[in-house]
Amino acid sequence: MEKVSRRLKRVASLLQQLVGEILEQEINDPRLAMTTITSVKVSSDLRHAAVYVSIFGDDSEREKTMQALEQVRPKVAALLGERVEMRYTPRIYFRRDKGAERSFRVLEIIDRLNRGEKSG
Repeated sequence: MEKVSRRLKRVASLLQQLVGEILEQEINDPRLAMTTITSVKVSSDLRHAAVYVSIFGDDSEREKTMQALEQVRPKVAALLGERVEMRYTPRIYFRRDKGAERSFRVLEIIDRLNRGEKSG
């Protein structure tokens, strides 16, 4: 059981690195400029991978970025298939990492409160 878990973690880490590189270096879409791959969860059979992304911007920008990610997904998958040596290239699914967004909002609120206390 531990072997499988370690393998899944290694594959997830590799996919996170590679998808990030592909988006940064190979996909020229300005809508993806403020996107960070925060984690990847791989299915136990290694055929599916949920790629979690943190997107900086307002709700409209986040929605446009998610649409862009869905549009480039086939190209990302093809490039990923060229780079990984696995029996099957996992089918990737992009998901918003809302935890990172919540953390950023909390930091903004704290910052506003601190500024308010200093100016008041």
